[in-house]
Amino acid sequence: MFSCVLVYPFTCIPPIYTMPKTLFQKIWDSHIVAEQPESPAVLYIDLHLVHEVTSPQAFTGLRQRGLKVRRPDRTLATMDHSIPTTPVNIPIADALAAAQIKQMEVNAAEFGITLHGMDSPHRGIVHVIGPELGKTRPGMTIVCGDSHNPVHWQRLCAGRGPVGLQLHSLRLKILFSPQRRRVHRD
Repeated sequence: MFSCVLVYPFTCIPPIYTMPKTLFQKIWDSHIVAEQPESPAVLYIDLHLVHEVTSPQAFTGLRQRGLKVRRPDRTLATMDHSIPTTPVNIPIADALAAAQIKQMEVNAAEFGITLHGMDSPHRGIVHVIGPELGKTRPGMTIVCGDSHNPVHWQRLCAGRGPVGLQLHSLRLKILFSPQRRRVHRD
């Protein structure tokens, strides 16, 4: 039995009142896989967005270790940074850009990832196609090796440390992260 404080209209409230959780806290708490004091939390990742520039090293790491992508159905790839503005039937003049695009095609095929390649009408900017295709939804955790993830707004996003971050997300669908501080807006 606990004592309670009576408030109008005669509702019993426990004397130790806890503040309601913010949307951020609810999303964070619902994605924690493991958490230890003084250590980063391990969060489950709902969606991983990849493109041709920051992902090759992560795929190479998987290949070298003989590992697979844990949830290819939760990984979406597109050509983004290295695509020219010329028509797709004209060969890419930049050899490095052409190599990055070819490697993304190889990686997506080898690891069973949906790729919106050069001939896809859905090909586009990696942080734009997720919302456009309805792949990013409120309450999701999303990882992308790109700096523009805040465009996903109310989703909990991370866009840093492309190689290690993407390797963990591709292989295990997890992210090691300290809890972020809330940002107050007026």
